[in-house]
This record gives sequence, structure tokens and C-alpha cells, in this order.
Amino acid sequence: MAGTSSIVHAIYVIIIQLPLLTFAAGILYIATTCIYRIYFHPFAKIPGPFLAKLTDAYALYHAWIKDTHLTIYSLHNQYGTIIRYGPDKILVNDVDGMKEIYGFNANFRKGREYEAMRFNPVHSIFNATDKKMHRRKRRLVGQGFSDSALRASESSILEHIDRFVNAVLDEDGRDEKRGGWVAAKDVSVFASYLSLDLITDLVFGKSTDTLIKPDNRQFRPLLVMTGTRMTMAFQMPSAFRTGKSGQWLDLGTWMLHNVDILRAQWAGMLRGWAMDRIQAEKTCTTEPSRRDMMSTIINATDPDTGETLDPQEIGAEAFTLITAGGDTTSVGISATFFYLSRNPIAYERLVREIRSRFESVDAIRIGSTLSSCHYLRGCIDEAMRISPPIAVPLYREAGQGGATICGVFVPEGYVAASHVYAMHHNEKYYPDPYSYRPERWLPPTPAYENESISVTQEAKSAFLAFSHGPRNCIAVNLAYLNLSLSVARLVWMADFRVPHYPSLVRIGEGDPNDKNPLRRRVNEYQLYDIFASDKKGPMLEFRRRDGGR
Repeated sequence: MAGTSSIVHAIYVIIIQLPLLTFAAGILYIATTCIYRIYFHPFAKIPGPFLAKLTDAYALYHAWIKDTHLTIYSLHNQYGTIIRYGPDKILVNDVDGMKEIYGFNANFRKGREYEAMRFNPVHSIFNATDKKMHRRKRRLVGQGFSDSALRASESSILEHIDRFVNAVLDEDGRDEKRGGWVAAKDVSVFASYLSLDLITDLVFGKSTDTLIKPDNRQFRPLLVMTGTRMTMAFQMPSAFRTGKSGQWLDLGTWMLHNVDILRAQWAGMLRGWAMDRIQAEKTCTTEPSRRDMMSTIINATDPDTGETLDPQEIGAEAFTLITAGGDTTSVGISATFFYLSRNPIAYERLVREIRSRFESVDAIRIGSTLSSCHYLRGCIDEAMRISPPIAVPLYREAGQGGATICGVFVPEGYVAASHVYAMHHNEKYYPDPYSYRPERWLPPTPAYENESISVTQEAKSAFLAFSHGPRNCIAVNLAYLNLSLSVARLVWMADFRVPHYPSLVRIGEGDPNDKNPLRRRVNEYQLYDIFASDKKGPMLEFRRRDGGR
């Protein structure tokens, strides 16, 4: 009995003390982990905020409050060219270092951060982490963005851009009292509708039609909510159980339950649309009435292997195209009109270029004349330089044997990146970085007084609006086409100005009283991190000019 009593007592003691022992073990584990990350980690000597050395929750927090781009810019100013932005992450604000991360021969690949954003059973060209898989997908998907494919889509592109222009210029019946000026419109709202309508039409052969059907406008908030979840999962993959990530908890369920439900519904709807499009394409026995980007992708064949994309892969690519292309070009459109409306010299120069090159709005289409509008391209590039369409650092994971960046060794499996906003505001590459100077993108000439700011080849490499290297944005040509046609057609059709009401003018601007000092720049178009960049404004008044139809 004594032996039994001793066993019972021992069990009792263990049960009583187990929570305390577990708690003590947890504290010991956390303490040793913190000590290692601060003093013995491979990045221990890289400067950065204290919390970022300990946990990715630092980056997660700034994703949650949507100021990732401003935070990273500030950290580079405080700590220097190379900073530590997570226990295993460094950021490099240097062109040579950027090329070592993203270049064609770089020993880096996409890693676990991209798995955290995989909503489909198969990888897409965006989240494929295997380089061989990505090359195969890019050869096939890239055929949909060739010059011939874009020309085949021209009529659809122009139809949606005309809807955008007409929506912005829509009169309210009181414009005569205002000298022909229509009531102020939020350009970002209509630009977002345009981007979503256009990409869904090109991908699925049917559009969301948000520009002409207000009842369909619930699709736009879905993109924003999806982006909110994406950017948080991207910063702390271990906390989001998506794809192959989510090691120990799932903040997506705890914090964003409704977002996850809506995102799943959105993804399911898009997959259904994709399957309908594939079925229609495969069962068509006659020459299709429409050859566009998606029909090219569906029928694409690898010239070397003869492989094609299977339906699941096409569905994954469709979801990626909608998620990535459904709003990013709208940032470029909105930012361009924001800066033009506040820089009269640039505005007048662009007006002269567009209205002197084209005799009618219908003449503004794909071709050499549009391509020769260099000041137009400068206006767009300069807007995206100051206010880029991507808010996050595009992380890359070091491959076998690790890699060295600017003298810093990155071990295998550890992460490095360059950040678009920080690079675009680096005075080393762009003097006077917060000034809107489209002429900096033109060859130096006395007429433009741009000899001191004209971009060098190094500065051109620092322009990362569409990333860099073999994993750059596959739709860059489509994006520039959409941007150029939208801006040129609206500038040809109408004059525009900021409203007389200060409360409307302030929408999109920085606030001098904002608690974040980096949001106080009145003349900077404000962006918000949803992986891509969310935005509001500018509010502008438009007036059809004489001769505009």
C-alpha cells in the first residue's frame, strides 16, 4: 500500500506542477530564442528595430495598419542601406544588391511567403516557388501577353477605357451653372472599376461591368479584403494556414474569419468562370469570334516540349491575373492624375503632347504614335516612382549554399529583398525624390531643364514598379498599354482641375496633422498596404473641351 500511495502522490505532484513546468519550459524556450536572435543569429550584426530582430509580428503589425512602405523607408533612413526586418529577413536599398537578389543568375527563389498566398490546389506563375516550374509556366502564360495577343484584345481594351472616360465625364445636369465643369469625381474609384472590368473581360470573356452596372460593385471590396489577408500572411506565413504554411496557429481564422469566407467565395466564383471559359474554348468547333489574351493562354503550347496548361493550372493563373491585375494599374492612373492636377507645368506639357499628336480620340490606340509620346510615359513612370503600385518587399529565399549581398552573407533558407518605395525615394538614384518631375525620364535637354535629374542607367534599374529579373510582372506590357490609353484619352477629351472645396482637395493628399510624420506630405499621393497599394482620390473636376466628343 505504501508503494501505491507513493505512486499516487508522485502523480498528484506531477499533475499539480505540470502547468508550472510547462510554463517554465515555454519561458526558457522564448528566452533562449530571443538571446540567439539578438546575439548569435547570422543577421545579429545587421541593424534594425529591436522587435523585428525577435519576431515577424513587427512586420505583421505594420501590414495590419497598412504603412509597410513608409515604415521600411523610415528604417532605411535611420539604419542605413541594409536593415533587418525580421528574424531571418534583411532588406537592401541598393541597386547592385537588388540585382544580386532578383537578377537572372541570382541564387534566390520565392519561398514560404508565397506559399502563404496560394489559394488554389496548384501553383500559379506568381506563387510558384520552384524555378523550373516557373520557367515552364512563364513560357506558356507569356504567350497571352505578346504583342499579337494584345493587339487581338485592343477592341475590348478600348471599349472599357471609353466607359471609364464617359463615367468620369458623366454630367449631373448642373454642369452649365459651373461653366461646363462636372461635379468632382474620385478618380481612384473609377480607375479601380476600369481595371477590374478590363481584366475580367480579358481573362473570362465576360466582365464584371462595374463601370456601367452599380449592382456589381461589391466585387471591388472583395479585392481589397483579399489583399489585406494576403499582405498579412506574406509578412508572417507561419501564422496563416494557407497552402503549405501555417505551422502553429491560424490568424486568418481568428482575426479575419469573414474575410476568409468571402475570399473563398470569390476564389470559387473565379474558378467557376475560368472553367466556363475553358469549356467554351475547348468545345468551339469554328473559328472563335474573339481571340484575346486568355484564349491564347488556354491554347498555348510550349515550343520545346509541346506541353499545355491543364484546367486547374489555367484556373490558378486566372485567379492570379484577377487578384494582381484587378487594381494595380488603377494606382498608376490615379497617381498620374493626382500629380498632374498639382503640377501645372507638367499638366500643360502633357496636354500639348497628346492634343498635338492625335487628331481625334479614336486615333489614340496601339501604335507608333502612342509609343512616341515620351512625355506621357514620363508622367506615368514618375507617378509610379513616387507612389508605386506594390507596397511590400518582394521576399526571396537564398538557395543552396547561400548568397552574398553587398558583403553580407545570407545563409540558405534565409530571406532578402529590396523594397520598391524605399528604392524609388533613394536620393542616390533620384535627386529631389518627392518632386514630381516627368522630365527626369527624358534625355537631358535645356528645354526641359533636366540635366541635373535625368535618370542614369543605374536609376532606370532602380525603378521597380513591376519588379526586376526573370520574376518581374508578366503583364507589364498590358499594364503600360492600359495606363497610356486611359491617361491619353481622358487628357485628349477633357480639361481637369482640383475642386474649390478644401475638404475634397485633401482626399488623397498627406495630412499635415497625421500622427505618422511620413503621412504629412501634402503633395504626396497616399498609399495603403494591401500587398498592392490601396488608395483614395484624387477628387477632380472635369470639363469636356471643345472638340471632345
